[in-house]
Amino acid sequence: MTYEQLLASIRAWAGMTDDAQTEAVTTAVVGTLSEMIAPARIDKVIDALPRQLANLLRQPATAITEFDQDAFFLRVAQNEGTNAGFAREHAPVVVHAIADSLVDGQARQQFLTALPPWLADRVRHVAQHHAPRPPKPSHRKQTLANGAGGSSHPVAVSRAARAHTHSIARNPTPHGDTKIATGEVHDEDPVADTPPGSHHPLVE
Repeated sequence: MTYEQLLASIRAWAGMTDDAQTEAVTTAVVGTLSEMIAPARIDKVIDALPRQLANLLRQPATAITEFDQDAFFLRVAQNEGTNAGFAREHAPVVVHAIADSLVDGQARQQFLTALPPWLADRVRHVAQHHAPRPPKPSHRKQTLANGAGGSSHPVAVSRAARAHTHSIARNPTPHGDTKIATGEVHDEDPVADTPPGSHHPLVE
């Protein structure tokens, strides 16, 4: 999986919409993991991940003692420049997305085993109760080149059976009973019974 593909997966799992934010969050989480996990413990993971993240995990662990939950999320928040509450919500999701991207089962198991037990529990919770957010559907703009212009229900493609009783789509000779060309008129047409001229012509 490429770096861009992994970021897209993390973005979907974390429900983020901004590429720059996704990259910053991912870098902060992986950078914090590198402070507490020695590279020798996750050598298969490092080999499987894209170079940008693998380089972070190759750095020697610098934490004197293993971070507890509060210290871990505070450190992630500091690396992101955000608050610990935000880090507490998305960091386990990012870790799960990274684990999910590892096709090699041995690398995935090595990664999960290297995590602190409390973080591994949170990652398992994400796997059981979360799902990646599907991308928003794209609506193609209809143009003369790729779709029918004008009305979405033009007469040319309408279904006559569903048309209104007096619709021109259903009646092949609309107003046929009063066409001027044939001189035919409706039986109740008042024009037929009306004598020409005014009731009060000027000559009278």
